[in-house]
Amino acid sequence: MMTPEYSNNERALKNRWLELKNRKDEFLKTRCTELKHIPDGFNLSQTNCQYITVSQADYCQTSCAYYKDKIQPIVEEMEQIQETHPSFLE
Repeated sequence: MMTPEYSNNERALKNRWLELKNRKDEFLKTRCTELKHIPDGFNLSQTNCQYITVSQADYCQTSCAYYKDKIQPIVEEMEQIQETHPSFLE
């Protein structure tokens, strides 16, 4: 049986994770500001950040200031929560 402290902690972590996810989703809805810097050969049919972070993940994670400043810290915190308390996401 879970103690009330454990239950409250799990609830707080889940709420924090969902808050981070929503914030990340908002940042990903924007138009990519790095389009002119993405290496040649990239298909520009989709210009939203979410699509580009998936299709051009290497570029975004290493070279995109917007990704590094806005999205990466959120992703890292979400991963840390998942690694230390994965049970609340089940």
